[in-house]
Formats: sequence, C-alpha cells, structure tokens
Amino acid sequence: MKKLSFPIFTLVYFILCVIVILADYFDLKWTYYLSKPIVMVVVFIFFKMRTSGVAGKMFRNLIMAGFVFSFLGDTLLMFTENS
Repeated sequence: MKKLSFPIFTLVYFILCVIVILADYFDLKWTYYLSKPIVMVVVFIFFKMRTSGVAGKMFRNLIMAGFVFSFLGDTLLMFTENS
C-alpha cells in the first residue's frame, strides 16, 4: 500500500475542513452531513498508515478506537435537536 505523504494529506485535510466550515456557514445540510464525518475518516486512515510499523500496538489500537468513537459521536450528534 502506498503511503500518503504529508503534503497531500495536509491538502486533503485542509480542503475537507474548509468544506465543513462553508457548509455550516451557508447552511448546506447534506454537504455538512457528508463532509464532517469524512474528516475523522481521513485522520483515522492517515494515523493507521503512519503508525503501521510502531512497536506499541496496544496504545495505537486505543488511539484508533478513540477515532472511531469520535466519528460515531460526531455523526450521532449531527442529528440531535438544537436546544
């Protein structure tokens, strides 16, 4: 598997963050609903690729579990009523 380099990752991450901010500002609900979780998926994939040869597998797996729960939290909280 080809490793994702830092400049490409930074560009993809920056574009996704700008899309999320603009979608929220202009109230583009479906664009926001689709782009916000993708940011966490991109971070998860980048972290997994960059730490594949690290010795501390337990710590790495706990961090990845944190990314999964963060993804789930972001996704589920988007559909709650604002009070």
